[in-house]
Amino acid sequence: MWKNPFGSNFSSFPEGDAKHGTFAEAQAWVNFVVLRPTVLPAGCEWAKLTVREETETVRSSVRFVVEGRSRALRVKQFFYDWSYPAVLADTNLVAQGQPFVACDVVGHLGTDYKGHVAACHSRWFTQIEISVLHGTFEEAELLALIAGLTPARAEAVETIGLLPFAVTSHTARFHQPALGWGVDQVTRADWMSADLELLAEVGGGHLLPPTEFGAYRADSFGYQVYTEGEDAQLILRSLRNGTDCIYTWSAPERRSESVPPKYGSRQKWQVEQRTLTLHQRGEALDVWLAEQLPEGDAPPLGGWRAHWKRGGMSYHVHVRPSTAFTLDELVEFVKRYA
Repeated sequence: MWKNPFGSNFSSFPEGDAKHGTFAEAQAWVNFVVLRPTVLPAGCEWAKLTVREETETVRSSVRFVVEGRSRALRVKQFFYDWSYPAVLADTNLVAQGQPFVACDVVGHLGTDYKGHVAACHSRWFTQIEISVLHGTFEEAELLALIAGLTPARAEAVETIGLLPFAVTSHTARFHQPALGWGVDQVTRADWMSADLELLAEVGGGHLLPPTEFGAYRADSFGYQVYTEGEDAQLILRSLRNGTDCIYTWSAPERRSESVPPKYGSRQKWQVEQRTLTLHQRGEALDVWLAEQLPEGDAPPLGGWRAHWKRGGMSYHVHVRPSTAFTLDELVEFVKRYA
């Protein structure tokens, strides 16, 4: 079981206790890279830093406020590791937002569930959610704040941030579903670091997508055998920024989402069905391909998805929004996978 290299022992404090301290001190109590602000909006200071420590039943988080005269916003940092892990770039938005790029990573601006102006971004596995509590902040101020977020402990990038999902994820380690979500595909699999020889042995090789694809490399593998068949999940992570990921999931049709799935209305997706010719078999395969579209006239920097069925199994590919991923690459990935 993973131990925080900065010395926390979460059994020594009351479960779920929120504490106050510095950003560097906060690193000892969480399973993600803590980021401190270095660029603040004019006339503002950060305040009210609180840390919720990780326990076996509680996910850790860091929160602080940036406030000035007649305006304030809240910043929350945590490890989003359930539902579609490592690929959602707009977790706090209630509707499709406008994409932006900071630190070579795509984020989104929009409105959160309380109707506040909001933003979402990620660095490594640290999810960053910003909500304007009152007053007004210009878009440029929000983007400068996000771009200026810097690891509170520089060494945490190597010792926590770049470790595999299976090693640091709360859901993968403790199989605890997120509040209100119930059991999802992450909690029902046993997770391990993506050792390529072990992957071939465990999955027999037949359920696995490419373990290398461009800048992406296999990071973590989730696997479980059920009466109906095998459930296999793989996360590939970009070597370019340590944040962009591809998440794949194959499962028996009875234990999977429908194909094509219901996309809902929170995000804006353009879906098309194509018949692809597979590389290995030369067979034709019907695949649903989806591109996440921006709101308004913003440039298309959304995520990608692909879905298909064969042999009683359902297959799903989710790609985090990226500046360096295209529809042609999604098609190529599917051809190598299927």
